[in-house]
Amino acid sequence: MINHEHKFIFIHVPRTGGSSIEDQFNYREGREKNKHWTLYDWQNHLDKEVFNEYFKFTFIRNPWDIIISRYVSDWYSNKKRGVVIGERAGKSLEYFLEHYTLPKHEHGDSFFDYFDSKQMDFIGKFENRKQDLSFISNKIGYEISSDTHTRRNNKTKKYTEYYNDETRQIVAERYAKDIERFGYTFGE
Repeated sequence: MINHEHKFIFIHVPRTGGSSIEDQFNYREGREKNKHWTLYDWQNHLDKEVFNEYFKFTFIRNPWDIIISRYVSDWYSNKKRGVVIGERAGKSLEYFLEHYTLPKHEHGDSFFDYFDSKQMDFIGKFENRKQDLSFISNKIGYEISSDTHTRRNNKTKKYTEYYNDETRQIVAERYAKDIERFGYTFGE
């Protein structure tokens, strides 16, 4: 998402609360076209001067939590989409992890697929949403509410309760770079 009035670029990593941020700016322009654009997409699309001047931020989330957010979502239990691997389709987490592929509208599976942390002005954490949104609000001169939740998932328990030793290890290996770089641990 780009906002010229407040001069920022928001890199919307899926399953990090980004739709709630976009909706507060009534961001509809090109939503299907550039909803999950990467930093590299914006860099190639914008004038260098605009790209360098604008405040660039994103949100990330504990990879074990993101996986459960995907697993319990309607997207992965929808026969119309041909994706029936989620919890609502009656599938186990092991099955989900074994058959998971990226939806076409997403541009990567790792945080590093979406941005180079050296080029970002701020990387917020879903787990610190309230204080990080406050910081961003101060930087861009617009109050982004932490109370807006556009797409709440239907988790009925804490993400850690979905895992066994095997599935926890699968996610740890698959997202090792993200976990190490951003200091995530299981159960955090």
